[in-house]
Amino acid sequence: MHHSILEKKEGILSHFKDDFIAQRMMSMGVLPGAKVKLLRSNPRIGSYYILASNRHFAMREEEAKSLIIV
Repeated sequence: MHHSILEKKEGILSHFKDDFIAQRMMSMGVLPGAKVKLLRSNPRIGSYYILASNRHFAMREEEAKSLIIV
């Protein structure tokens, strides 16, 4: 079953829900099949800190919801 990174917290990136975010993430080396982990979150202000492909990313909620993991 597929979940967003906000629901499952850790897993393997299956795909992206949003093509624009997919393009940005893939240009930074985050490809489907990469290990992804939610490190910190602050849902009150909508910010998330994620580890993907051995890189750290700060993301907004709509960007993080686009990461679909298994």
